Amino acid sequence: MSAEEYKEKLRSLMRKNITAPKALSHLCELLDRMGEENGTRMENYTENIPQESNPEDVFQRAIISSEKSTLTDVGVVTWLDIELPVVFGSSSSRSSLDILGRVDDGKIVLCELKYANPNATSESNRPVYALFELLIYYFHILRNADALESGKVRHKNRKGDWNWTQCKNPDEVVLAVAANQTYWSRWRAKGSWNVECAKLDSIKNELNLPVKYLSLPDHLSTNGQKQIVWAQANKLK
Repeated sequence: MSAEEYKEKLRSLMRKNITAPKALSHLCELLDRMGEENGTRMENYTENIPQESNPEDVFQRAIISSEKSTLTDVGVVTWLDIELPVVFGSSSSRSSLDILGRVDDGKIVLCELKYANPNATSESNRPVYALFELLIYYFHILRNADALESGKVRHKNRKGDWNWTQCKNPDEVVLAVAANQTYWSRWRAKGSWNVECAKLDSIKNELNLPVKYLSLPDHLSTNGQKQIVWAQANKLK
C-alpha cells in the first residue's frame, strides 16, 4: 500500500483501539504532523547524562553505548543512532525515533523504547499506545525517506551509517517495541492484559508489518555494558 493508504488505515486502527480521547487526539496530531521544508540540523547527541535523568533517556544511552545487542529471533544488532527526527523542523518536540540499528543480515531496526515508572499504567504508557507511536514514526519515515537521506538526517557522533531509503521496503526493516522487564511485568499483572495482547496481534496482522516486542534487563550500565541480550516478549501471554 502507499504511504497515504497506510496513514489512513493506521488512523482507523487508532480510533478502534484507543478509547481515551486525550491519548487518541495526541496520536492523531503525531500522525498529521507535516513539519517544515528545512530546519532539521543535526549535531551530536548527548552521550553522557546523569543517572538521575529521565529513566527512559538513561536506558536509551545504555543501549547505544552497548554497541551491539542480541535480539531473540532477530539476530545481532549494531546500534547506530538515537533520537532521530522523522519530521523536518527545528522544534524540540518534533517527532523522533528513539533508536536505530542494523542487523547483521542488513535489515534496519526501528525501535520505540518504554521504561516502567510511577505512571507505567497510564494510557500513554500502554503497549498498544507504544506500538502506535512506532507505527506513526514508520509512516513518517516512509513518506520522508528520500528527504531524510538527502538531508543526511543522522547525528555527527553516530556509531555507523545506513540509508533511509532502505526503510521504504517493509522486508528490509524490523519494527520493535522494547521495554524493561518491570514494564512488561506491570502490564501482565493487569486484568486487561489478554485484551491488550489481542489488540497488539490484530494491529500487527492488519498492517502486515514485522513487529517485535522485546524485553531488556531493568538495570543497564551506561559505561559500555556490551552485548546486551534482549529477550523476546512476543509470547506475551
